[in-house]
Amino acid sequence: MTTNPSTDDHEENPPANGEGENPPDNQPSGANDSDPYIPIQEYTGEGYELDGGELTQPIANENLPEIEEAVKKFFIDEYKTEVIVHNVVGAREAATVFVESVGEPHFYSFAVVPIDLANENVLLEEVFSENGQVEMAIVTGVYAMIYKEEMKNIDDYLSDIAIEYPVTGMSVEAIENVGGSGFATEYYYLSGLEKAFDGIVEKYKENPERSRDEWEELYPKDELDPENIFFTIRLHMDQENVDVDEELFEKLEKDIESIDNVPPGRYSIFLYDNNIDPRNLQGSRTNVMERAVPNEIIKP
Repeated sequence: MTTNPSTDDHEENPPANGEGENPPDNQPSGANDSDPYIPIQEYTGEGYELDGGELTQPIANENLPEIEEAVKKFFIDEYKTEVIVHNVVGAREAATVFVESVGEPHFYSFAVVPIDLANENVLLEEVFSENGQVEMAIVTGVYAMIYKEEMKNIDDYLSDIAIEYPVTGMSVEAIENVGGSGFATEYYYLSGLEKAFDGIVEKYKENPERSRDEWEELYPKDELDPENIFFTIRLHMDQENVDVDEELFEKLEKDIESIDNVPPGRYSIFLYDNNIDPRNLQGSRTNVMERAVPNEIIKP
């Protein structure tokens, strides 16, 4: 388990409804430095900050084993899910704990452990999840199981793009340490509304070890409304000090619009330069091309 110490009080902590939102009680601080960016290839999650973390991170650091055990117990008790704890980041009167589910459905998520600043105590009995984040993560994990073949098609396509063109994605280590929201790979992440699969959280809690065939029997592919699944493709140029490749972006748009046999959903595309702000996962806002809300590509 690693930590991200903060010295000050996540565009890309992916939300349930698209790009650029964050859990409201764990907002990252603003980027005030003149040049906070580093190359995407160097980013592992170190330096990630949440508002108020400069006060709570030292307390969290002193209680890491207890925090880890409390969060693991929380996911077992509340969601019948075994998780790996990857990272603990101080937040406002709390610690945000980034986890990964073991086995399938596979997803990343986070829990919040309150901290009593006055007494410098970690409130291990009051762990909670925030804003339906775990529920959303479960939706995306089951979705990835049901659409396994289609997911492989989009994986293969994006892997080929990364071979043929000078682009890259986010490292698995960074996703583990600060991703925290649903099914994700180095090139994209998923988010989804619980209504995509009616009653799915209750069914998951009844038996989280259902096979893919069992999930598909409960939720046939032809009944899924693509409006309720959000598929965010995020790529970065793999060289420093180069502009975003406009021709490549146009190709990505056309390919996603025309490609067959990929998972249904609302697809957004973001192509950034090589930079990322390690404090909040934000790519450059001056050298980016995007196709996103409200103009996503709908794949039925």
